[in-house]
Amino acid sequence: DFVEAFVNATVLRQTLREDYLRGFADLERMGKRLSSDRASLQDCVVLYDNAEKLAPVARLLAEYDGPHSERLAATYGAPLERHSERLRKFQAMIEQLVDLSKAQDHIYEINTSWSDELAAIDTRRAKLTDRMERVALQAAADLSVKQVRLVEAPQWGWVLRITKAEEPRLRSCKRYHALDKRGASGAAGI
Repeated sequence: DFVEAFVNATVLRQTLREDYLRGFADLERMGKRLSSDRASLQDCVVLYDNAEKLAPVARLLAEYDGPHSERLAATYGAPLERHSERLRKFQAMIEQLVDLSKAQDHIYEINTSWSDELAAIDTRRAKLTDRMERVALQAAADLSVKQVRLVEAPQWGWVLRITKAEEPRLRSCKRYHALDKRGASGAAGI
C-alpha cells in the first residue's frame, strides 16, 4: 500500500527525498553513540537538525490526500509528530546551549552567552586571533609576498605558511625560519 502511494505521488516522494531525507543522519549509529556516552557536540547538533525536519515531514504526510493517505498519516505522520513533540525540549536546549550560527560553518562551540567565563575566553581568543592575523600581514610585508596564510599544524600549533615558490625569500630574511617544506603541497611553514 505504501509503495503504491509513493509510486503514484511523485511530488510527495520527491519532496520527502530532496528536502528532508537526503541530509538525514544515520539515526541508529547516532543512537549508539549517544547511549555509549561517545557523542560529541557535533552529534547533538546533527540530531537537532534531524529533529527540526520531523514536524515538516509529519505535516507533509498529513496533508497528502492521495490513495492510502489515512494509513500513511496514521503509520508515519502521527508517530513522527509525537517524536517531534518529545524532542522539543532537546531542541530548545541545543538552541540555548550551542552557537548555531557557527555550527552552520561546522564549528561546534558552546554559546558564549551561557556563562561569563566563556564570554571572557571568547574575547581573549578573538584578540589573539586578531593579533595572529596582524603578524601574518607583517610577515607578508617583511618577506615581500602577496599572502602569508595562518594555519594550524598538528606538530607546531599555529604557523605562518607561504608557497614553495616564495620560499627562497624566507632564506634571505633572518627574522623567520622554515619549519617544514612540503613538496607535494608546495608550501613552507615559517
